[in-house]
Amino acid sequence: MKAFTRGWIVLMLLAFTLPGISHAQATNLAGKWRITWLASGKPVANPNTINLTESASVGKMTNLSGTFIADDGEKCAVTGHKSNDTDRQLDMSVTCATWSISITGTVAVDGQRINGGYTVHYPNGPSLGDYVMDKIICMLPEGCNN
Repeated sequence: MKAFTRGWIVLMLLAFTLPGISHAQATNLAGKWRITWLASGKPVANPNTINLTESASVGKMTNLSGTFIADDGEKCAVTGHKSNDTDRQLDMSVTCATWSISITGTVAVDGQRINGGYTVHYPNGPSLGDYVMDKIICMLPEGCNN
């Protein structure tokens, strides 16, 4: 009976402490991402690549920076931030020579996908849409060159 009681106590402690431990772990967005532009849930253009790094957290926000690689190979600056609380919100800006993109979204709990909306700011006016961003997981020791 003692073993049952100890087992029950351990089980209860785990049940109440594991959610707090998993909630305390912030999702790290550093790495290579593939962003797919959508219309009515279907891809409308070639996916692009975004390489992100995270810098110091300030309160409930983590700063992001990186590089966006456009269809023509142009490399554009990425800046933004993500919230470290339960809403997992993402706000980023891509700034290129003659245009820019404002991106907002929600980071999945596992940190492997981001869904949201964007506005492209062209010289002749804005364009709106949705996107999905998937983290590129590389298992090769020499790295991913895609």
